[in-house]
Amino acid sequence: HDVMTQLVRPFHWLVPGLLIGGEKKKSEKARIRKGLTMIAGTPGRVADHFATTESFGVSRMQFLILDEADRLMDMGFERDVSAICSHVSA
Repeated sequence: HDVMTQLVRPFHWLVPGLLIGGEKKKSEKARIRKGLTMIAGTPGRVADHFATTESFGVSRMQFLILDEADRLMDMGFERDVSAICSHVSA
C-alpha cells in the first residue's frame, strides 16, 4: 500500500485504499464511503465488503489489484476471487 500511495501521489484524482484483515472494518467503511478509485486488498476482506458494505460500489473504482491471483486460487481463495470478479464485471 505504501508503494501504491507513493506511485499515485502525482495523480490527485487517484484515491488508493487498502482492505485487509486485521484492520477495523469501520475505518475501512469510512474510506470506502469517501470514494476509492484504486483498491488493494486480501480476497476475503474485499469479498466481505462487496457483500456487506452498501456504499462499496464499483462505479467510481477504476482499478482493483489482486496481486498474484493465480496463487490465491491455488491457496484456496478461489471462491472469494471468483465472487470479486463477478461483482466487478456486473
